[in-house]
Amino acid sequence: MSNEPSPQHGDPASEPVIRGTKAPKVSIVMCFFEAEDRVDHAVSELAGLDYPNFEAILIDDGSTDGTAAALQRATADVKGFRVESLAQNAGAAEARNHGLRLATGDYVWFPDDDDAWEPDIVRRLAEAAISSGADIAICRARATPFGSAGVEAIDAALPEGTYTGDQLIEHLLRGEAQGHLWNKLFRRSTIAEVRFPSLSIFEDHPFVVEAALRARTVQVIDDTLYTYVRRQGSLASSLDAAKIKTKKESVSRILELVREDDELRDPRLLELFEVQALYLPAVNALAADQALWRSETTLRGSMLEHLTFSRGLRLLRASRSTGIQVLLAAVLGPAYGALYRAVRSSPVFFRLAARV
Repeated sequence: MSNEPSPQHGDPASEPVIRGTKAPKVSIVMCFFEAEDRVDHAVSELAGLDYPNFEAILIDDGSTDGTAAALQRATADVKGFRVESLAQNAGAAEARNHGLRLATGDYVWFPDDDDAWEPDIVRRLAEAAISSGADIAICRARATPFGSAGVEAIDAALPEGTYTGDQLIEHLLRGEAQGHLWNKLFRRSTIAEVRFPSLSIFEDHPFVVEAALRARTVQVIDDTLYTYVRRQGSLASSLDAAKIKTKKESVSRILELVREDDELRDPRLLELFEVQALYLPAVNALAADQALWRSETTLRGSMLEHLTFSRGLRLLRASRSTGIQVLLAAVLGPAYGALYRAVRSSPVFFRLAARV
């Protein structure tokens, strides 16, 4: 099904403008799987955007519940929305690739179906991209953990300003920026040949890195415009043994991409990224669950063997807190799990460690 665009959402005759400049068309690609109960929320959030020139491409990824029918109902009277249903579940990566192939906008945005955002997010990102000529525009975001009133800032450590693509990747490798899709607007011509890798989760991070490698300019704005809602049971909400293995594939893909760039081959930077993105989160995820720590001995050992004493000493120069955690894992070995469980309820330990 494809609904015809309304004048305010993509009719060239209406000459939509932002700040006196013709508003570039933005393609919004959103994927759904077994998400019947989230369809109305997602469509309402998209319809509430104050941007005058966008198309919404909604992909049902072979759902077996009522997602496809719900999408048809929710968009029946909303112009500028297109619904596509895949014959069978292909995963988020292929669903997004399908949406990207259908996109006709100057820029592309990939929000999640259960999240929330400010009505002006697309306008603010588009204005930033236009004013700076950026291929990628980034805003701040916040994460709300499931069942918690707490809020985690995302990309808050990345100063507002203009960067090259390589500079963005360096911040990503240092952990000062994150590879999420939903707080980034991409110029479509920049990502014309970029596709999401066939991974069940963490497919977005390699995509962002490859897009950054192709970007000349990246603009960061100092506004928190997106709220990521961590749902209980969602694919990326927590790490388990299977997810750790998939994350290793994602990290390996990122390292392959970065090593192709002569300016980003600093082995110390790549080592820091690999430890912070894979080995420490994996070990900590296993350690958090005593039963998992005891049962997944092979996986645990394969992760711990990368957290050596010499590596911890090297990393102290780049990140004191990371280096200290690596040193603890190296010294304690299998006993690290008990220590981690004892202190994980309070962040004070690692905040103090960072100041040592």
